[in-house]
Amino acid sequence: MKIATASSVRNMPVVIVLLLFSLSTVISQNVDIFNPQVFNYYFYVNANSLQDSGITSEAAAKAHWQVYGIPEGWQAAGNFHSRQYLDRYPDLKQAFGTNYLLAINHYLTHGLTEGRLGYLEGGGYGRWTVSSGVNTGIFLSGSARSAGAVDSVVWNGTEFINQWDHGRELQFAITTNNHGECYNPTEAGRQDDASGPKTTSMLQAINASGPTLFTTVLPAFWLAPGEAEPNPNPMCKTALNTVVVSAYSTSKTVTIGVKGVASAISYTFDVLVPEALQWIQIESPTGYMSMDFNTFYTINTTSGAVAPIDQGTTRRSVAPTTLSPRTQDIPHLQSCSGCSRPHPPTRDASAHPPMYFHKFFMRADFHAHTPTLLQRCEVLEQLS
Repeated sequence: MKIATASSVRNMPVVIVLLLFSLSTVISQNVDIFNPQVFNYYFYVNANSLQDSGITSEAAAKAHWQVYGIPEGWQAAGNFHSRQYLDRYPDLKQAFGTNYLLAINHYLTHGLTEGRLGYLEGGGYGRWTVSSGVNTGIFLSGSARSAGAVDSVVWNGTEFINQWDHGRELQFAITTNNHGECYNPTEAGRQDDASGPKTTSMLQAINASGPTLFTTVLPAFWLAPGEAEPNPNPMCKTALNTVVVSAYSTSKTVTIGVKGVASAISYTFDVLVPEALQWIQIESPTGYMSMDFNTFYTINTTSGAVAPIDQGTTRRSVAPTTLSPRTQDIPHLQSCSGCSRPHPPTRDASAHPPMYFHKFFMRADFHAHTPTLLQRCEVLEQLS
């Protein structure tokens, strides 16, 4: 039997009082658990594939988050994950253990003002996040679900990516010999991956450090072997690939901050072309955003004048980007962009290339490698 000394008895109530006071300080703040710093409806539904369980409305997503998501440590915003937050800061892990509600409360009441970041450096739990290093900056991440393709960009508490399925991420895609989707390696996965939690693309390497995300992936073909093209044309009626995963090994480096501009994102990638081709098209990273983004603007970089883009104008005519190789080994190498199309609720998306946002913009460089020759083509920095 352990005998308590007078000193230990005298000090014991003090320790208990201090502990309760510390926890009550966090809990008593009446924090909004739906604060956009910790909860985004689109991210929560899409990243966790809740639509496959019939959860598609904002009200249903909020109810699920409150009852299941918070206590189980689910991630509901690209810039914050309660589990990663606790893993990043041992003092919080020791204080809160696996109480993820307390982690959320601490982040909103203290963490943000203290400059604490809401993710684990180097990634965790199937998501890898990089940032400007400050909570007022840009947060960018990829996930195992998307084979490392960028499926979340957060700025000012706003999510810019609508990652409903495996075709909407900020990603690269390739078509060859004018065959369109009939021979179409796609970074985040294939059409049959749909809104599910897994991808057919093979993530071979990933590193998230500071402001830079690096990945190497073998992208899946968009269509299954022999699958009919939904919108056939003379060059594309059924899939020409005989396997589901391509040999177009592609490495990309995405960095927040370009030439001293903190609000710019650099996106570069190298493609290994494993076969002889007459023509290859590399699609520039295109942002599929939620329908909350309903107006786009152009800026005249000389005068600074800003003007809205007519939504009836095709995206390609708004910001055309055509790349010509510096040699003739591959006669035609060009970049193009996707267009939005109608979908059921929450699948709706606005697409605009090459992914330029209000207050920050993107630069993209493309490299195509053949076994004997390097082709380098660049998209010049522009605001669109």
